[in-house]
Amino acid sequence: MTPDGLGADPAPARTPPQPGSSEYPQDPGYGSDVGSLGQAIVHRLFSAGLDLSFAVMVTADGPVADRLQHAIAELDQAIAEVRHLMFALSRSADGPRLDGGPS
Repeated sequence: MTPDGLGADPAPARTPPQPGSSEYPQDPGYGSDVGSLGQAIVHRLFSAGLDLSFAVMVTADGPVADRLQHAIAELDQAIAEVRHLMFALSRSADGPRLDGGPS
């Protein structure tokens, strides 16, 4: 609860680990292909969207909630574009294949 008793305390902001810190992944496990990296990016965007969706639930209607909804819509669009790009690259005869097959 907030000190005034009117609502829940906002969730603390997550800060990404800094390079060189013990929390920073030395090998993020993306694999060696673009598809694994693309999936990792989509996963991170989706996770950020879920965080924002939670923030909308605990935020009163108004300009802040509207901005959060806009940010969620932008993340949804970015996810769609990354997935489209990944699919296009995997089907391209001229570009690298995401499934590890020959170009």
